[in-house]
Amino acid sequence: MPGCYSSYPAPIRVMNRYRVIAVEEHYASSDYVRAAAELDAWPGDAREIQMMRGPFGAPWRQKLTDLDARLAEMDETGIDVAVLSLPVPGVQGYQPAQSATSLVETANDQIAEVVRDRPARFSGFGAVGPQDPTHAAAEIERIMGPLGLSGIMIYSHTHGRYLDDPRFEPLVSAAEAHDAAIYLHPRMPSEEMAGPFRDYGMLTALWGFQVDAGTHAVRI
Repeated sequence: MPGCYSSYPAPIRVMNRYRVIAVEEHYASSDYVRAAAELDAWPGDAREIQMMRGPFGAPWRQKLTDLDARLAEMDETGIDVAVLSLPVPGVQGYQPAQSATSLVETANDQIAEVVRDRPARFSGFGAVGPQDPTHAAAEIERIMGPLGLSGIMIYSHTHGRYLDDPRFEPLVSAAEAHDAAIYLHPRMPSEEMAGPFRDYGMLTALWGFQVDAGTHAVRI
């Protein structure tokens, strides 16, 4: 127990320490950042991908890509393992679908490579492009098979649609078949439901994130 001392001249402190695992730790390679900046944004998602473009998001993008700095911060703050994933909204905010799904394959390869190189410090969630549910199903098989990642991250709605939509059945069935954990990442409410939040500045972490993630989970 902390603070437990013996009768030895030098006090002995006994402490049990659990491994600290940080789950929502976003990572992107410099190549991913450059490629994502060249894709077209789905109209309703333009605001959420602005950090991937232009000078305003440059410091944030630098932190995303710098693994050495990340490891130093992990050591400083006592984080043993970081579970890496793409930043919001993954590739779900991009179009056309073919470009988004091509990008997600490369991104998953890169995260898997980081995990293989430093398995004691990193794990990872793969991403998919639900815009193409058939491709997403095949990518889940790859994520949970040869890439050896720990599950998939879904960045809530895709072009305003949630996973209960029948068109996403191939994706959901693949996740079940391959025993893939689905991490539902919160994001701003879709355009169809954003009005009451936007009027009061509640689109993001103040309230909108929780409402969106909760609504998505209940719909499923």
